[in-house]
Amino acid sequence: MLVKINGLEQRVSIHGADATRPALLLVNGAGVALSRIAAFFRSWESAFRIVHWDQPTMGTITFDRLAADGVAVADAVCDHLGLDTLILLATSAGSIVGLKMIKARPDRFSAYVGTGQIVLGRDVTESSEGLALTPAEQAAFAELPRTGGDQRAEATRMYEQLKNEMAAFDARALGLDYAVPMYFIQGDRDRYTPTTRVAAFEAEISAPRKSLIVVEGGGHAVMFMRDAFLAALTSAIA
Repeated sequence: MLVKINGLEQRVSIHGADATRPALLLVNGAGVALSRIAAFFRSWESAFRIVHWDQPTMGTITFDRLAADGVAVADAVCDHLGLDTLILLATSAGSIVGLKMIKARPDRFSAYVGTGQIVLGRDVTESSEGLALTPAEQAAFAELPRTGGDQRAEATRMYEQLKNEMAAFDARALGLDYAVPMYFIQGDRDRYTPTTRVAAFEAEISAPRKSLIVVEGGGHAVMFMRDAFLAALTSAIA
């Protein structure tokens, strides 16, 4: 479906027919449309209705704008599905957007799950080795369906537009008190958004429930270790 936000139509797709399953809204880095590889996450539909949001890439893009748009998307999805709340799964740069969404509208979300969680933006912007895939992640990416297009150029353009804002980001500046359960799933080999940094952040925050699950063999792209990540996800929010 198309959701009109501030005069711009944004595409949202919902996968999974079982209305008894909770809805899981994926918020990824700007410029990456996971809807193009929705089939890769089909096995997750046994536990969730998966909601993909193709974020805007036109006009002035800021994390605050994306967070406001994301809340509007969540409102539209809840209205469409007849729900009060969604689970928010945020990954990489989307985890900055996700934290801002949770802070803005905690009533709209039943839980937050961050993976490749950015706590200090400079960990990413000043990384000397960049995003390196672990062997397990490389194997997972080999199974991705071909989409007929390469999203790297658009993702890179969005990264360059958001880089300065990301470099200044400190999750602690948003406040350490959260009104919804906060869960984090990290790869044990994630040095891009260091798992040690996420562990310290998880220990500091206050939330109704919170936990950190570490997936062996995973790095920054641990979400694409599809089955292992689903097991961690369902365990976290059980």
